Amino acid sequence: MVGVDWTRLSQDAVTDVDIKPIFLRRLVTMVDDFNAAEVLIGEGECEWVEWKVAAYWNAYYSKKDENNKDKVIRSVAGFLNSTEGGTLLIGVADDGSVAGLADDYRAVSSQKPGRDKYELWLRQIIGAKLGSEFDRFIKISFEEIGEKDICLIRVAAGNRPAFNGDTLPVRKGNRTNNLTLKEALQYSRIRWSE
Repeated sequence: MVGVDWTRLSQDAVTDVDIKPIFLRRLVTMVDDFNAAEVLIGEGECEWVEWKVAAYWNAYYSKKDENNKDKVIRSVAGFLNSTEGGTLLIGVADDGSVAGLADDYRAVSSQKPGRDKYELWLRQIIGAKLGSEFDRFIKISFEEIGEKDICLIRVAAGNRPAFNGDTLPVRKGNRTNNLTLKEALQYSRIRWSE
């Protein structure tokens, strides 16, 4: 459907359109008026979609885990550094099952667990590590699936490199790679050339 203003179509109208699944997946990753989490879980992880079971809580050890925070930040940086951005879903296990965010909410704020504190915390950790100048490229929202919250972090492609410490993470296929110094220089010249 060439020339269609996709932003004006309802969710039902878009799902009735005969389009390629990859296009629908890309559309759903960046448009808010859809039940995107269910669609993105059903389609699986790919170049534009990544899942994390938690951003802070480690259910296996029943404690807070700083490594989970680092993995989320790395994923966001990878999408910022990619050419098209993407969506990170938190609360979804590697097998596609919905774990939800109840434990993560309590790990972030035992006094007031919930969406508001969680979003504030995510913005704080991402901004502290990558820089608050990338905040305009990141949109955080929540959806409910089977009475469990899922967090969606929609990330647009950034206008300059987003370093995670000394590394330049880039989303390639269904994984995020840390580029070597030589690779990072070459990638930066191509990706952000003016």
